[in-house]
Amino acid sequence: MLKNQTSPMHVPGKLHNVEHVLIDVGTGYYVKNENEDDKDFFKRKTDFFTKQTEKMQPALQEKHAMKQALMEMMSQKIQ
Repeated sequence: MLKNQTSPMHVPGKLHNVEHVLIDVGTGYYVKNENEDDKDFFKRKTDFFTKQTEKMQPALQEKHAMKQALMEMMSQKIQ
């Protein structure tokens, strides 16, 4: 499962009781589910977050490269 730490950050976690789960469906609402639909729901959520992460990766790499270039330029100007 992915545990929401802050709105943009989720971390991996494990469920102790997989028979009874509460699903956060957004805006502070939770649904109690105890059937196979839970697995489908979590699979869709996991796939969504994986795709979003993959989409953001190139932009993050570009920003990192820009930051590195800026740091090198500032370092040269300081010297």
